[in-house]
Amino acid sequence: MSVLDIEDADKVVCAARSSTGVEVEAGKNYAWCTCGRSKNQPFCDGSHRGTSFTPLRLTFPESKKVFLCRCKATKNPPYCDGTHRSLPPEIVEGSLYKLPLEVDANKNNGSEGDSSLLSKSRL
Repeated sequence: MSVLDIEDADKVVCAARSSTGVEVEAGKNYAWCTCGRSKNQPFCDGSHRGTSFTPLRLTFPESKKVFLCRCKATKNPPYCDGTHRSLPPEIVEGSLYKLPLEVDANKNNGSEGDSSLLSKSRL
């Protein structure tokens, strides 16, 4: 991404309108991208610099497959809660938008994670 427009520094980028399944390792540290700008989705590559976002640091207690959000509008970060299916149609991959969005995520895709099974912290 080129020079960041100051007006866009507090907006997320919709990296995709879907989740991504990731095999995580027990005890390994991860940093989930909260801004959507990372080229290493769903993980942080430092592209948040100059924005109001910081990555969400994660450590999983067991190795398993998890489904992580890429639209960045989930109510259960870092897990997908199906919110991408309720995003307004004008929000497409690469769109900038301001959180929180008022969307109906009641249509759950069943891929949300159990937030009690990880340790979360902001960088």
